[in-house]
Amino acid sequence: MSSTLIVRDALLVVHGDPTVPEDPEKHLASRVKEARSFGRRVVEDCLSVLAPSAGGDDCDPEVLEAVLILALAHPKLAADHALEPVVVGRRLAASLEKSGDTGTAHRSLLALAEFLPGNRAIERDLAGLMRREGMVQDLVERYLDRAKRLLDEGKKQEAIPCLREVLQLDRSRKDVARMIRDLRFDEVDEIKKRRRRVRVAVLVVLLSLGASLVGLREVQVSRDYRKLPPGEEGDLVSLRARLSALEGFVDEYPVWHGSLGVLQERSALRVEIDRLNEETLTRREMSAAKTRRQQKQADGARVKARNLAEARDFEGALAEFRRALELAAYDWEHRARTERDIAAIEEFLAEGGK
Repeated sequence: MSSTLIVRDALLVVHGDPTVPEDPEKHLASRVKEARSFGRRVVEDCLSVLAPSAGGDDCDPEVLEAVLILALAHPKLAADHALEPVVVGRRLAASLEKSGDTGTAHRSLLALAEFLPGNRAIERDLAGLMRREGMVQDLVERYLDRAKRLLDEGKKQEAIPCLREVLQLDRSRKDVARMIRDLRFDEVDEIKKRRRRVRVAVLVVLLSLGASLVGLREVQVSRDYRKLPPGEEGDLVSLRARLSALEGFVDEYPVWHGSLGVLQERSALRVEIDRLNEETLTRREMSAAKTRRQQKQADGARVKARNLAEARDFEGALAEFRRALELAAYDWEHRARTERDIAAIEEFLAEGGK
């Protein structure tokens, strides 16, 4: 069986017997109702056959309509083939209008809007088609009907855009302009009323909870203060950590019943930390001075040791070399050479040298 015959068979299943007369206005709705009774296997077979033919730019409107009927009747199965009713329906209407069959395009969009109410893309396409076909009054009535439905449902703000469309189409509709103005005033009044109710409710809640919240806050702040890291006397690291935590605490809780005590502690910590910093700096300077003195002494002992060695006083030279190592820092530039000199003298003396 050829692919053409398969497509035709699928179209016959979806559209029904073409020889049976059917009301064009109700065609799409009646076929969707009929298609909902199709079994899953039938729907999947039809979609498998029709979906590839519905993808081209010049697709046959009959194929697109069949796909649309199946997508509306069985949206989940159609989604498996990446077919969305809105997309297929809009393509069908565009194809029909392009071919000059604007009446069927109009009916298709109307039926699609009934199946998918509120879809902006469909409503936009329908409005555009009606404008192009000069159906301005019909479009006005359609917008008015939709606005009335929205107003009946209490959706005032959603009704206003529909009324604005009416004014765009017919500037003489002073009644519609008044409706829009009244709806805006109603909405403003409603917003003011809601705000007043909210403010009153909030005020009542705040007054009733104010006292208890203050008490709870004081308890919570006191608990957070006790959780701050302690500072050990004389320990610069822990005192700095305590000061940093206190400063963050003061920023977060600038006002509470213990604020004065916290500020006093912060000041005392700053003074103590400054004092310890000064002591640390003094100790470092003293240590550096001591190291410099010992370095000079080590250099002197090394020079003296070399002179004693030249005078063949190896015992004295050995003692001075060892003293130089004891005085010098670990990274003394002459350490390696001095150690070799000591080893050489010790070996010489061990062999009985004089």
